[in-house]
Amino acid sequence: MRSRKPSVWSRLSFASVMACALGGCVDPHYGEDVSAATDGSMHPDVMPFASSSDASVDARAQTELPKEPPAWALPLLGDYAMRVRIYGTESTTGNLISATNETISAVQFRYDAASDRVLVDTQMCRNHAELSFGQNGAIKYPALYPVRTQRVQFEGGTFSTESLDTGAVGYVDAVPAGCVPGKQIDRSADQTWLGATCTCPSDNGLPTVREDCRLTDPDHDMKPGFTIAFSGTITSEDYCVTRDTSRMVAGKIDPDGHHIASYLVYQDSYQIECAQGGCTRAKADICRDDDNTALFAKVEPQKGGALWNCDALLAAVDRGGLLPNDPPTFPSNCHQ
Repeated sequence: MRSRKPSVWSRLSFASVMACALGGCVDPHYGEDVSAATDGSMHPDVMPFASSSDASVDARAQTELPKEPPAWALPLLGDYAMRVRIYGTESTTGNLISATNETISAVQFRYDAASDRVLVDTQMCRNHAELSFGQNGAIKYPALYPVRTQRVQFEGGTFSTESLDTGAVGYVDAVPAGCVPGKQIDRSADQTWLGATCTCPSDNGLPTVREDCRLTDPDHDMKPGFTIAFSGTITSEDYCVTRDTSRMVAGKIDPDGHHIASYLVYQDSYQIECAQGGCTRAKADICRDDDNTALFAKVEPQKGGALWNCDALLAAVDRGGLLPNDPPTFPSNCHQ
């Protein structure tokens, strides 16, 4: 008799980048228009257009000095190794399951003069989830996960981040041209798991079927979405999509580059297919925000200002001395 599959929280949400219960996460900044303030006035980051007849304004614009990053951002700017740990529990199976998800990423804080914003780019390099009953999961090709770019803000002595897009991974938001709900059209070139056609979606929610025309193959393994591999009690793979707008808050800036922030999980995920048959889904409870943290360690900048290569970054991390080597410790006050 085959063993019962662990729940989606243990198999998917905690094995995905930021571990989140299905359908339970909404980014409070999702869809925010940063060009307008809440009182209807113009956002302070957006300059009003000058009248075309105001030659003096045009002249000043042509001689305007290059913009400089704000003083608060100077200790942040640069390249880092980042470790994010997320904890949570799930009890749908009748037994309390606890799990830890750890992700190592290459990170770069930078100033974009064109938009006069501080941004942070994040490239996942390694992801691993460990569950209390001996099951492990990991994103199979983390270095092929798309780079996330978020805006960095500073208020009250701490920094926070917010997403600049919907965080779609494994699919695209826009439907192909000519798509009508339910209509069959020619599939895209990378939808190699399909025949000649795909099916136009009926709404703009997460894709839930392998025929959805919006699905992509970001890790190029000829499977829909991105792949999560499992080992331990069960060896298997799941093929998934996610909308991830997780963010950092209460970030403390350290002059030596050892910054720390709380990590808020805002993620909605779905298993398109599971290699061992039907996918099992359950609800998860992520531990308190203070329990889930992002730690930073500064590294030397790369030539041309590029993000660190994942192989080189992981080698530096594994040599030790860069990030703390403390083992994950499940918080005793997880939901208190």
